[in-house]
Amino acid sequence: MVDRGFGLCQESTYGEVLSTSEFNESKLNWWSEADTADFKLNDKPVTKSGSSRMNKQSRAGIIKPTGTTKADADLQRFALYFRAYLDNYKYTAGSGDVHTHEFWGGENKKLQSFRAVYVVDQLKKYIFGLLCDGLKFEVSDESMSVEANWIYKTEHAGIIGKNGETFTKPKDLVNDLFLMFYDISLELNNKPMTGIGTNLSFEGKNNLAVDKTVGFGSRAPQAQALAQKRENTPSVTIGLTEDTIESIIAAEYGKIGELTVGDSGAYEPSRCTILEIPFAINVRMCEYPDLLMRIEFPMCTLAVEYDMSGADSIDATISMETLGSNEITLADETTKVQTDMYVLLKNNQTELGVGSTPIGEETPATVNISVSVNDGENPVNGANVSINEIHSTTGSAGGCTLNNVPVGSQTIHVTADGFRDYSETINVSNENNTFEITLTEA
Repeated sequence: MVDRGFGLCQESTYGEVLSTSEFNESKLNWWSEADTADFKLNDKPVTKSGSSRMNKQSRAGIIKPTGTTKADADLQRFALYFRAYLDNYKYTAGSGDVHTHEFWGGENKKLQSFRAVYVVDQLKKYIFGLLCDGLKFEVSDESMSVEANWIYKTEHAGIIGKNGETFTKPKDLVNDLFLMFYDISLELNNKPMTGIGTNLSFEGKNNLAVDKTVGFGSRAPQAQALAQKRENTPSVTIGLTEDTIESIIAAEYGKIGELTVGDSGAYEPSRCTILEIPFAINVRMCEYPDLLMRIEFPMCTLAVEYDMSGADSIDATISMETLGSNEITLADETTKVQTDMYVLLKNNQTELGVGSTPIGEETPATVNISVSVNDGENPVNGANVSINEIHSTTGSAGGCTLNNVPVGSQTIHVTADGFRDYSETINVSNENNTFEITLTEA
């Protein structure tokens, strides 16, 4: 039987090479029958010709492995894609077999790495140190596809049927039905998008600094590539209506409600304001009503293109770029994080990466800490308290809770109207998780 596809699982240590008895298809989180998949070393030889018209010498060149995968999207496998693309993850177990996964973009430069098995007929590759450089998904009038661009550290290969190499296809995931266009609804500026949507796409880039991973003494990557600026560009195509025309004018001329009418009585471009609004994608299947996905982009800039061609109907394409200047509240309805992209996913998968060593700078255990803010005599109500991207606000008693704070040395920031900004380095531990802060009047 011919098998073609790939599967993923999280790594405990970046790029650690394991034997085939330690790592094989039985260790994968899932298997995907890909539409396309390709993993290659990109090891082009270096040749020298001197003064000749012919190459005279050659040596091995640099190795910068890359991969591309594309498959139908479903709510089960999407979890690992977002775990690979975004740098923050929170899991909440459900009371039954539906669990909550949350992902959001932050400032962590080290992303979660993966191992993969890639099979094309008799060729079987073991991929180590796999990192997501880019993520795309798109849907128009049929099923949604998801495509990922990868870089990786190294690979091993075998030939199925030779030297004891075998392949047993992993079992399918439960409720892994592919997504269709009618499972999707869109929100623009916190309202259902007007017009008839005909195409939705998203392209994200982590811009991994692979050039910084190869140096003297090795022609292959020596360290984990760090993520640079994240670029999120959602795009949607809709039919032209009166409501969408208003959005087009606002995107080109300025904020909705602040459009300037010139002496001619028509709208004119604003001197300095641009349209910045939230955008959200909702996915829900009638077959599995308990499963869902919501992707929020808390703030986006817009660019709109529309073309006329004869008597054909006119479509407008709204292209967005995300901003990381707004906060969202996590599913616990308490924790606030500042981000440019947030994903809430409810599916039948349990916690990702359980039993593995955390990523990055060895992400430590987390605890919930209590913070009490006063002015020396009375509690301070409405003070903003934050550690990294974890935020909370004090109540009338001056107290608040910061959830999932990493154990260790952390810098806490407190701001409040009428008081000087406060910062302090604190030591967070299981035994030390209550802190009192006194603010000074401005």
